[in-house]
Amino acid sequence: FRKFKNLEHLDMGEVQVDVNTSFLQIVGESKPSLKFLSLINSSKNTILDQGLRQLVHLQELYIGGYDLRGSLPWCLANMTSLQVLYASSNELTGNISPGLCELVLMRELHIDNNDLRGSLPLCLANLTSLRVLDVSDNQLTQNISSSPLMHLTSIEELILSNNHFFQSPISLEPLFNLSKRKTFDSEICAETESHYNSLTPKFQLTFISLSGYIDGGTFPKFLYHQHDLKNADLSHLNLSGKFPNWLVENNANLERLLLADNSLFGSFWMPIHSHQKLATLDVSNNFFRGHIPVEIGTYLPGLMDLNLSRNAFNGSIPSSFADMKMLERVDISYNQLTGEIPERMAARCFSLEILALSNNSLQGHIFSEKFNLTNLMTLQLDGNKFTGEILESLSKCYLLEGLYLSDNHLTGEIPRWLGNLSALEDIIMPNNNLEGPIPIEFCQLNSLKILDLSNNSIFRTLPSCFSPASIEQLHLSKNKIEGRLESIIHDSPHLVTLDLSCNSLHGSIPNQIGRLP
Repeated sequence: FRKFKNLEHLDMGEVQVDVNTSFLQIVGESKPSLKFLSLINSSKNTILDQGLRQLVHLQELYIGGYDLRGSLPWCLANMTSLQVLYASSNELTGNISPGLCELVLMRELHIDNNDLRGSLPLCLANLTSLRVLDVSDNQLTQNISSSPLMHLTSIEELILSNNHFFQSPISLEPLFNLSKRKTFDSEICAETESHYNSLTPKFQLTFISLSGYIDGGTFPKFLYHQHDLKNADLSHLNLSGKFPNWLVENNANLERLLLADNSLFGSFWMPIHSHQKLATLDVSNNFFRGHIPVEIGTYLPGLMDLNLSRNAFNGSIPSSFADMKMLERVDISYNQLTGEIPERMAARCFSLEILALSNNSLQGHIFSEKFNLTNLMTLQLDGNKFTGEILESLSKCYLLEGLYLSDNHLTGEIPRWLGNLSALEDIIMPNNNLEGPIPIEFCQLNSLKILDLSNNSIFRTLPSCFSPASIEQLHLSKNKIEGRLESIIHDSPHLVTLDLSCNSLHGSIPNQIGRLP
């Protein structure tokens, strides 16, 4: 390294060698022109001060995941050319050193995922060039209005989440003058606004994430002035009121809207015009009621991930779901839906990977013959009123990992073709009216972890070849299974739960039982 006297860029990140103190001293003594140094995840517990204090021209320093302990190295205060400091995911403790305030050229400061305490030094207001500040996942405690944040006029990304920042009311009024701010991510303990705030924020956010403990109330008023949002996470805030269709209408570029775990109520309103870019919508665990809008697929055609679970929706599943061609994940479980799964949806949502309709009152056959959900990986239809046999249309789902059909009124034999779905890990179908033997094809399910067929009318014995090495739970209680216990229990190194009660088994308890984990 001594030979490269003009070296400006040195990246030792992820290099599994001992970047020790003497090495850093050599770097400091022989590379005074160095501008970029990365030691991310490269060594542990090395003393940085001695090696870094001479790198006075360093502009970017990456020491994330370096297992630093205690406070930030004091030598950083002398590195006045530093513009980017990435010290995330260490074990830094104590207060944030005021020495950082000397780094007036700093553009990005990442000290997240540590154990820093106290408050942000007021002198951080000196960092007028700071664009990115990430102090998330620490133990900082401070009122936003008394912090230096309102003076960081160049800030674009402000990430405060998983600390103890608070602001009452949650107007973010102290930050209204930060005209360049694009990202705000924070967990705030606050009360909602009790009056309309007439001030208009100067910033236009593209990303906002608020989570914390708000004592009810409505949406923060500053959101009404936002028009550039792409990602809005307003989950877990105990907000009340109706669905904020105005937020969707005002932000044509909105791609992700998370409203889970609030106290929103009433009907689920669509925006006035079709919104093409919204890809993720989560309104789970609220108090929405009434029908899912018939035209949902027309107004939100770009949805990929839709979660309406744990509300009080009733009526049928709209056939316009078929118009959401890119839909990959749908969760409408724990509602009061009736009717059948729309035939158009089963035929045209061919990108669907997860379909969760558990705990409703859906009925009829599971799917019609016009079935094209061949990319399904998880199918959750448990807790409904489905009838009839398990149709062979599901045999096209070669990627299926989880099949959950418990607590329905299904009849007929367990399909032999299930054994051809080699990706299956969970087959959970208790509390139905299934009958017949367990197919010998199940011996091919080498990835199977859970098999639950309890409380059906399964008879005969298990196939002698059935011994999946990965099986963890086997539930076959309340059936008509016959034979000797010794012929059913094989060496299963991962088996945790075994329930064979209420059958017609006989013989002695196998020795393998004592070897189960």
